[in-house]
Amino acid sequence: MPDKIKLWIGYFLCGVWIVNFLGYMVISGYFGGYAYMGKIDRGHYYLAHGKGKTSFVEVTEQIFNYSSAHGLVTLITIPCMFACLYWIFHVQMRLRKQGCVYPLDMTGNRKAQ
Repeated sequence: MPDKIKLWIGYFLCGVWIVNFLGYMVISGYFGGYAYMGKIDRGHYYLAHGKGKTSFVEVTEQIFNYSSAHGLVTLITIPCMFACLYWIFHVQMRLRKQGCVYPLDMTGNRKAQ
């Protein structure tokens, strides 16, 4: 696979992670908390929010499960995003060593005009 395609894939995957993370933050704000520090008490589901003194917001089971799953996916993908940034950096360095001044230039130009 050409290095420029690898570079575009890396940027795409980082963009997907950013959208996922921002979505998680917006949705957590909308629901009033997140399930990571939430609790289940006698059939009632609570999302946690706040630092220091944590307070809870009661939600449905579906919202609690969604928040749990989305939070877990976001947490797992953090190292993947850093691995992707590492990959992008190395592909860019390899392209620059080959004389490509603008790595995202898909026209095939190797030198600056």
